Amino acid sequence: MPPPVGTWAALSGTSVYPAIPFEAKPESAPGGTPELWSPQSLFAYSGGEVAQRGGVWGFLIWGGGHAATPDNSLYWVPFDGSGAQRLTGPYLAPDKAYTYDLPYETYRDVSRNVTGVTTPGAPKSRHTYSSLVWTGSELLAFGGSLHTGAGGGTEVIRRFDLSQTAAQAMARADMGWQLRAPAPAGTITAMAGWDSQTGKYVVRARNFFGAYLPATNTWERWGDAGGGSDYEASVAMDVFGRRMYILGSRLAEVINLDAHTLTPITAAWAAPFLPASPEGPGIAWHAGTRQIIAWLGGQNLLLIDPSLGTSRTVTMSGLAVSAAQGSGTYGRFRVIPGTDQVVLVNSVFENVFIGTVPVGAWREHSMPPAGLAYMGGQGGKHGRTFYHALSHEMVFAGGDWKTSQPTLENGDFVGSEIWALDVAVDTWRLLRPFCVAGEPQPGRPDSVGWAHDSQRDRALMTPGFYGITQGATSGCGATEGWGGYAFSFATRKFSGPDALANLPPPPSGWGGDTSAAFSTYDPVNDELVRVRNGPTLERLNLATQTWRTKNLGLTPTWNPVPNRAQIVIDAAGRAVYWLDAFGDAGGVAGGVTTPPRGPALIKVSLIDGTVTPILLPSSYVPPGDGSQEVYLAFDPINRLVMIPNNTGMGQSPILGLGLYHADTGIWEWQPVPSWVWGSVWGFDEATGQLIGIGKRTIPTAYYTYRYAAPIIPNPAWRVAQTLTLTVT
Repeated sequence: MPPPVGTWAALSGTSVYPAIPFEAKPESAPGGTPELWSPQSLFAYSGGEVAQRGGVWGFLIWGGGHAATPDNSLYWVPFDGSGAQRLTGPYLAPDKAYTYDLPYETYRDVSRNVTGVTTPGAPKSRHTYSSLVWTGSELLAFGGSLHTGAGGGTEVIRRFDLSQTAAQAMARADMGWQLRAPAPAGTITAMAGWDSQTGKYVVRARNFFGAYLPATNTWERWGDAGGGSDYEASVAMDVFGRRMYILGSRLAEVINLDAHTLTPITAAWAAPFLPASPEGPGIAWHAGTRQIIAWLGGQNLLLIDPSLGTSRTVTMSGLAVSAAQGSGTYGRFRVIPGTDQVVLVNSVFENVFIGTVPVGAWREHSMPPAGLAYMGGQGGKHGRTFYHALSHEMVFAGGDWKTSQPTLENGDFVGSEIWALDVAVDTWRLLRPFCVAGEPQPGRPDSVGWAHDSQRDRALMTPGFYGITQGATSGCGATEGWGGYAFSFATRKFSGPDALANLPPPPSGWGGDTSAAFSTYDPVNDELVRVRNGPTLERLNLATQTWRTKNLGLTPTWNPVPNRAQIVIDAAGRAVYWLDAFGDAGGVAGGVTTPPRGPALIKVSLIDGTVTPILLPSSYVPPGDGSQEVYLAFDPINRLVMIPNNTGMGQSPILGLGLYHADTGIWEWQPVPSWVWGSVWGFDEATGQLIGIGKRTIPTAYYTYRYAAPIIPNPAWRVAQTLTLTVT
């Protein structure tokens, strides 16, 4: 089990020392110097890499070099405690001589511990710095300071196939380290990362930066690297964001993986890396939250959000972390992919440290291609979602996007296809395709009401806008119509419209796109709830199939657009909320002078009909016009109304997150990373997270946020103006 959040622990059975050759240990030379001395110098200016073998995560470690140990063994340290092992090595010189310049890159003889090998070719040990990179099947290493008298660099890149056994590796002259095409120039230090999107080993060397392509065994030289110095730096690889961050002693740079540019980082957060120390700091990328996690020695960690240009120190307790190796940490500090755990090893005599990092609230999740998920591949707009408690899934419908039946549609008005997402395990499930021949279904639904009738376990879809009103059909022989429809989770079929689904239209009719395009369900009163332009509260009792309506107008000058505003319910608090993004212009109307009011969160009591505008924080940015949808979600766990500050329906970043504490009237406003976009928002009660989907750029993604911050009271953000209208 990982340690609790904010603490360090040790992984038992993960010391490298038991796997180190006898010839490197003191007992091999009582009173003298062991042949492969010293064990700890395996880490001298040398790193490692996290990899997975046989379903188990662990460290790959290769090092030594220059004046350190001549031991060229490759070590595997699995985190399951099964014990470190050598995947190849060591080279044992017949004459016990290791320090010489010729041959330069390999040892000169056949190792005395192998049979059947007649040609020398074992690679010398070397300082590996930040060059070790796992590709998913092999380990690549480039450059390094070789175990020679002077300790020079090399243009050599080598690959180690991790599917080979130790015996197979030792049966080769190169001990399993296949020599590949020489680089454009040699280097001592190399800072490298794996670009899984392009299959390239991207490297910043002493005098150039570029990439090696294992598939073709070729190099690309992207440009010159300035400074003319061998920098001791480490790498954080943001493959999704197409950036490689290089940070270390006197160096802070970023490589654009698409534009092939190398740029100095001048942001304030880079300041700790620009002094002459630390050498080879621990640097890793946390993909879920798009942050750099840095260990600069000591107990605590530094979290850096490049998109926000911010950094913060997180305090870590638990087991005391040992001092860093004096020549640097490099790749011996890593994030275990897909987790919030970092691993660190500072000494061959110690177990691996593991820490659970309080990484923050926002996470990015990749999306399947189009047709394999709701809004997969390229995102979309006008979607709707709710939480389905019986299956613990978010259920999506409505909107414009590419479905699982792309030949039947052009990406518009396709909301009859229904998907479910189990956020806890990141798994999508198709509940109903876009078109089913011979079955009733809403006629090309787009912006719609979408609510879960939990008493009958059915989803209720109401207009809004259906494309059938403009002549669009689904083209597969379905029976399509306009009006209220019910989707049964038991049969996965629609019934409707209207009376056929026990959903009679409201007294003024369903209306269209400019009437009411959102809805929710009140489980206490067993009612479907909408807010219509006017504004008017409309409630349908599903048991009696009767409507009740009330005008919600507060002032003669107030003209909100609730048809573009998501409505959410606080069932326990007996209220619904929606967003008035533009406020009340005020002025004189009907002989009444009304003062202007800014954008507000509108609260409507489900008990007595009181309408309360709650002024939004000053940080809120309204959309450009009333055609843009604005979103809310309700967190019943923390009793928060959540406002992802959208201005572009998935075509631009969320500009902040408003958090209104329903019970105290206190506002919080939190910054949001610039990579968070979305046009569909809801709250997943199974994981306790806000979810946003529908980013309309490639690659698309969905995002989750878990509230964990303390309340930050700000009196200026409390209710500054309360106008009430009692409705019954």
